Amino acid sequence: MLYVGEGNVVGFRISGRIEDADFDRVAALIEQTLDVHDQVRIYAEIESLDGISLDALWKDLQFSCKHIRDVEREAVVTDQQWLANLAGIGDRLFSGIEVRHFGHHQKDEARDWILE
Repeated sequence: MLYVGEGNVVGFRISGRIEDADFDRVAALIEQTLDVHDQVRIYAEIESLDGISLDALWKDLQFSCKHIRDVEREAVVTDQQWLANLAGIGDRLFSGIEVRHFGHHQKDEARDWILE
């Protein structure tokens, strides 16, 4: 995984399985960003997702509940249709967060949107 923080944007690339330590690194970047900014924007580039450990999933659920109002928007870049569908559901479930799906060929558009 690759993790980047710039301004109020936290970006990461997923390829493979998400482990506990991966989630901890992303959560730390988000927390650091929220120390400086009221809200965070998330750029998630998903090349492949081969699962998530139970510990990482549990931490993600707790973290998401704690910070639900702290996320302004999220760009999900993936060509996997089930993840694109999940991004669409997330946009409807969490009405305060603007979530958009982009294909890998739209990476530049996704970066422009998350930074605007």
